[in-house]
Amino acid sequence: MKQSKKLPRRVAGSLMYSLNHMANKIANAIQYTESRHTHLPEEFLAVNGKYLNAKDKTIVSNITDFWNSLSTMSQRSTGITEDAFLTIADHSEMRVRYVAEKSSTGLVITTKCIERLLELAVNIVDSVTDATSKNPKPSYVCEDSYRYGRSDTCSPPHFLRVLDVLRYMDETKCKVLEISMKDIAKDIKVYGAFNGYGYSSHITTPAIKKMYPSISDRYQHENWKHYLTTLYKGMLAEVNEKYAPATPIVRDVALMELNLR
Repeated sequence: MKQSKKLPRRVAGSLMYSLNHMANKIANAIQYTESRHTHLPEEFLAVNGKYLNAKDKTIVSNITDFWNSLSTMSQRSTGITEDAFLTIADHSEMRVRYVAEKSSTGLVITTKCIERLLELAVNIVDSVTDATSKNPKPSYVCEDSYRYGRSDTCSPPHFLRVLDVLRYMDETKCKVLEISMKDIAKDIKVYGAFNGYGYSSHITTPAIKKMYPSISDRYQHENWKHYLTTLYKGMLAEVNEKYAPATPIVRDVALMELNLR
């Protein structure tokens, strides 16, 4: 069984941050769809209801609970254990488990589980623009930077971060990917600063490049820039010339990337 452990800590940190980001949005969609107490028009709630199932609750709650535990532990004097880890196992079943204790901290998740999150991200409606018009425009979990009509040229590549790791495992034929999260507390503060919009956000291209290192061939800067300016030409308002993975993507791009894997 081929294993890989030699990856930067920030791969694990950014992966956890992005998994939590997507899981939170999916959890909100589950709540809105079940309660109907939301700004989303009924037609989009019906779309969400078609894709969501009971197992999704377990997946997203494990991810968000683990990230919340990491955040809490990072603020304590004892901090996060030095042997903290993130393990991704190539498996055909959806499984996710975590432990967050003084003696041991880590999360184990299967590729099937991650694939499910990506599938939901391209199909679940997260918000709408022009909600009061006759034709409100849906925004999906995978295209967070386009919420509320905001289209920046730089955004944490949540969807690509997750897909990037799966592609890396495919390229290297890795069955178990183990990444150390030692000193991840240092990164949690940075990821927290990414929250917010416009001038309230600390999102910059250098920060994204530092915290979101690409590991698969496809999403290296020059390679991804090539695809954005050829295969996806005209689908995006602008391409980030300094770090292509920081370019916000729309649902059609995310869907095509998922189908190409």
